[in-house]
Amino acid sequence: MIKRVFIYDGKELPDIDPSMTPDEIRQHYGNFFPELYNADIKETVDKENTLFTFNRRIGTKSAGITIDNPTLVKVLRSVRECKLKLFKIVLSLPIKDGRLDEAILSEKAVEIESAISEASSYIKECQELINRLRVL
Repeated sequence: MIKRVFIYDGKELPDIDPSMTPDEIRQHYGNFFPELYNADIKETVDKENTLFTFNRRIGTKSAGITIDNPTLVKVLRSVRECKLKLFKIVLSLPIKDGRLDEAILSEKAVEIESAISEASSYIKECQELINRLRVL
């Protein structure tokens, strides 16, 4: 008996109900991977399986449309490389016997707070970019 195999992003997804069509399966998995709602389905058959591969459609929302949004362009150009001080600080903290030295933490408190503030600001910038891109 030939088995149905559903593949997305290189991973095999379970055939949740053999009575469902491949499109219904795609819609079901769209609840977990929203990009599947508009995905193409490629069907191939080998000796043992029928493979259904879900392929994301790239650029279908704004295909053929020129984006003339100065605010969006400004946001895209303002994205900076992520070299947050917080990672450098955390990696430099000495850990002895599975514990952080409280004296060193106290000495670095101002530096840590500054790094946290920088990371929070970066998160806000990224979220703004994500929100603007989702509109596209």
